[in-house]
Amino acid sequence: MGNVIGTQPLSSDEANGLLKVITDYTYALDVLDKYDHRNLTIEAIHTKQAFIATYEEAMKAIRGLKEKFGGSSLFGNEKDESFQSSIATIYQSFDGRELYPSVEEKAANFLYFVVKNHSFSDGNKMPGFSQTLWE
Repeated sequence: MGNVIGTQPLSSDEANGLLKVITDYTYALDVLDKYDHRNLTIEAIHTKQAFIATYEEAMKAIRGLKEKFGGSSLFGNEKDESFQSSIATIYQSFDGRELYPSVEEKAANFLYFVVKNHSFSDGNKMPGFSQTLWE
């Protein structure tokens, strides 16, 4: 940040953007610190879903990432059917109750499943993380 400020003056939008990045980063570090010290609590959850994620829409979003940011021919290339399974898994229920009832639980577990299963030949974290934001 010091290098950016020292080389050129920032516009109001640039300064606001930089402050937002720092604020979000600080929030993420605080959450990780709470998790590491076993002090993380769920403060609010959202059970009303804006939509149901589908395999087709998720793959469309991943292809969009590849087009926007580039990537090797392996990026977003499925190695097996585990990506489809990850999507289906977050909607599982048992005895009439959802196993992942909140949007936050679905998103967190979806990221975990995609990264753990290595659903893609390359780029497991970026598609997985982007889908949690999408969720």
